[in-house]
Amino acid sequence: MRLFISLAFCILNVILVSKETITTFSGKAYNTKNEHIFTEEYTIIRDGDKVSQVNTTFKDSKGLTIAEMASDFSLHDFLPKVHFEKLDEFSYGSSLIESSLEVFKTTQKKVLKSKKLNIKDTMAAGPGFYFYVLENLEKLVSGESMKLTLVQPNRLSSYTFTMKLADYDKKTDHATISMSVDNKLIKAFVPDIELVLNAKEKSLVSYKGLSGFLSDGTTMKKVKISYSYPSTLNTEKQEL
Repeated sequence: MRLFISLAFCILNVILVSKETITTFSGKAYNTKNEHIFTEEYTIIRDGDKVSQVNTTFKDSKGLTIAEMASDFSLHDFLPKVHFEKLDEFSYGSSLIESSLEVFKTTQKKVLKSKKLNIKDTMAAGPGFYFYVLENLEKLVSGESMKLTLVQPNRLSSYTFTMKLADYDKKTDHATISMSVDNKLIKAFVPDIELVLNAKEKSLVSYKGLSGFLSDGTTMKKVKISYSYPSTLNTEKQEL
């Protein structure tokens, strides 16, 4: 009887109850003429406090799906396994392989190109860019400047930016972060990125700069994206 109770107690102790949080938000992108050109719809899945998966759907101004991106954060907080596909056109992505990051893209003619990048501590890819900025937001708000190496799989490359606080609105807790590319040659063609975040809510308010998500790497569009957060869902699950 004692043995049975002891075994039952051990079994109960290996049942882990974790809380899965699903957060959805979206961003509407406008061009320099203030025309709505596409919408990003994000679903963030967290297991406890850790982000495990981000699924992104891109829709045109009429609401039709034009691209999808899946980002798996199981191996790294800022360098997820990314797979982006613009329907019937091209795809690109990134994946950790041992001590390097492999980036790839397929052209409209389905030609596969790939390259291995050396991993840096300041590196982020896909939605990992958003989480990297949030992770360092307190330092940025305090006045510290920081580096971010942004991976762009569709260009089989990465670019290093310097981030710093440009403005802080105490009434709204909105922190404006400016990002300037370090490479002097590229800087002449790439305008600074402006991110506005709610420092209290730890959420993205707006983005202004070049957008390459929907590009095969040959063209970039200057956009402004405004974000909204409609819902947060909580579910409990049991795992053995």
